[in-house]
Amino acid sequence: MRDPEYPDPSEFRYDESRLNLAHASSLTFDENYRLAQLPLVSPGHPLAIDHLPGQDYQSGRYEQARHSLVAPVSASDLESAGPYVAFARDVATSSFGGKISEELAKLRSDRLHVTIAGGLRAQDILRQAEDVKKFLRGREAFNIRVLGPFLGSKNRGRIYLPVVPERILGEQAFGLLQKVLGLPVSGFYAIGLLNFNDELDQSQTRDLHRVMEKWRHKILAEVRVSHLQMMATNDDLALSGRSVIDIFL
Repeated sequence: MRDPEYPDPSEFRYDESRLNLAHASSLTFDENYRLAQLPLVSPGHPLAIDHLPGQDYQSGRYEQARHSLVAPVSASDLESAGPYVAFARDVATSSFGGKISEELAKLRSDRLHVTIAGGLRAQDILRQAEDVKKFLRGREAFNIRVLGPFLGSKNRGRIYLPVVPERILGEQAFGLLQKVLGLPVSGFYAIGLLNFNDELDQSQTRDLHRVMEKWRHKILAEVRVSHLQMMATNDDLALSGRSVIDIFL
């Protein structure tokens, strides 16, 4: 088996959209999180927004399914990696750990994924799936590196794990797949891992900053990608997510 070659994380767009908590007095939820995710994380929460004019969300769900090309990630693969286990333990024993929804994390453990391309049109996914299959035909499964935690200015209430896919044909694999779909290379690919069910006070925010900085430059796991999906979902947490087309390498 060949040794995978990975790009440097600096080639991706993680640092430019990372939330800086160094001098934050608290972690507060942004409007997007309060509308799209908090109603699912903590139904009835006073900060949850059920709907907004011009938005198709209703209590965190939308009527028309949205489609994406995703790479499923096995929770067991993450949990078999020592650095990931140590990171998860650090989170669990932190002062902010009690404000992470364990119930939601368990519910999503079998549907973790990296979104490669979102916002695909339903009428195009059959053709796009064939384009992806054609590109991947005869190629080996490839690896991704799962990096330390990321908290962004958007969806400010969710902890992600950014990933770095290995190079294929001299380019990072997810960027190539975006090109196959006729899309620009986003340079941002992440696993949505944990959700807060309440905002953090100053002490908890400082502890969150400590944990984020401790782990952000670490490699938490290396995971084999041998399966892609065209996924449909009616919510941003993929609680209603289902595979429309499976693509095996």
